[in-house]
Amino acid sequence: MLNVDRIRQMTKLTSYEEQAGKKALSVTKYFKKDYVLMNMITVAITTTVAFLLLFAMWMLYEFEYLMQNIHKINLIMLGVRVLIIYVLMLALFLVIGYFVYSYKYRRAKASVAEYVNGLKELEKLYEEEERAKAGFTAPVGGKLKYDDFTGV
Repeated sequence: MLNVDRIRQMTKLTSYEEQAGKKALSVTKYFKKDYVLMNMITVAITTTVAFLLLFAMWMLYEFEYLMQNIHKINLIMLGVRVLIIYVLMLALFLVIGYFVYSYKYRRAKASVAEYVNGLKELEKLYEEEERAKAGFTAPVGGKLKYDDFTGV
């Protein structure tokens, strides 16, 4: 006989696994520190690429001025300013990345905890069904005693 509660629980769990759970389960394979660090490295690389693109666009925009006044420009001071801007930009995005990926990890952990609770509920439904098939009437989660078998 089909157990409607068990089928509903299985459907709910399968839906989670195929949608939101796919990402959450992959996130929780890592320790929080490893997950955040891995993503902060990605943030650092993408921030560097973005900065280089922005710097190249600025250079192209100011190309005529730079070529006409190259002899007047203090290149060391310009390099220091560019480096300071890069470090500030990198620090800002790393701090933002730390908080974002820590939050994502906590949210994924909570989501997977709900999934695990759903699995435990499903296991209890299976155990109830097995007890019902065997004719035992012990409460769920309770231990069977000698009296349950003898009727005393």
